[in-house]
Amino acid sequence: FLYFIEPGAAVGFAAMISITGIAARHFWLGSRRNASSLAERMAQRGPLPPINAVVDEPNEKERGLPPHVAEAHAIAVKGGNETYTDPDTGLTVFTRQAHLNRGRCCGSHCRHCPYAHANVPGQKRLSVQQSTKSKVYTKTGDRGTSSLFTGERRRKTDPVFEALGTIDELNSFIGVAIATINDEQHTRTRSVLESIQRYLLDAGSIVATPDKNKSTDLGFTPAAWTATLESEIDQMDESLPPLDQFILPGGSVSSAHLHVCRSVCRRAERAVIAVRESEANANTKLFIDTQRFLNRLSDYLFVAARFTNTTPEKRRS
Repeated sequence: FLYFIEPGAAVGFAAMISITGIAARHFWLGSRRNASSLAERMAQRGPLPPINAVVDEPNEKERGLPPHVAEAHAIAVKGGNETYTDPDTGLTVFTRQAHLNRGRCCGSHCRHCPYAHANVPGQKRLSVQQSTKSKVYTKTGDRGTSSLFTGERRRKTDPVFEALGTIDELNSFIGVAIATINDEQHTRTRSVLESIQRYLLDAGSIVATPDKNKSTDLGFTPAAWTATLESEIDQMDESLPPLDQFILPGGSVSSAHLHVCRSVCRRAERAVIAVRESEANANTKLFIDTQRFLNRLSDYLFVAARFTNTTPEKRRS
């Protein structure tokens, strides 16, 4: 089920074509030798550090950063941001704080990994036999069904998949909005939106598990996400003029995209409510908190649309 692909998945061997006879035997023996030598090297290395053990010292990538890039990262961390823009490349980079919030090394050899890259290739917790690449297509849904997070298969027209698809659509629209926010005045908004994208992936996991006996084991905290949004709404709203009339969606490009996100978010909330009404096991605190998160998210997107449509000078006036 493609909503929950773990980033940094191990890359397997490419398929070999037209291998016959002795050539196939040599390939098989070579693979056995490579696997054996890798296992031997891992055994000689000794026990690996836990993938969630924080290392205070800079990792090898951080030690090689130019001073001005390291300073940009330090400023972002001090401001509580999960991303910053590399001044040399213009690319968005996750901060050390973002990885700390994640709680473990993802294995992608990230620039600011605080876990000493404990789960990168060569140090993976996966065995050689497990290190295989997954195909994008599985053909299991060709007959119009798909799997919930619990493994149960249902028709793709099921209310659960309608909710999942709408949450995915919302996440994609937020990605478009993020791509339009390039000015330094709204770096905080961009960072919060990127965090929201990760929250939405977790929200999808909750919606895909409408089982009160299993959903409580997911470890997600949508109530905390809602509290974060409320804090961000209050901070932005303090600098905005009072709203005494209806506003037309539009304005700047980023503001217009955020209004689209807001309206899609409302639809996602309605879809989740439909799941609660149709699933006897969906009325758990976790599920209800997820619905509240989507409700508050639409409020956040409305305020963010107003906020990105104004300059600091206009907000002060």
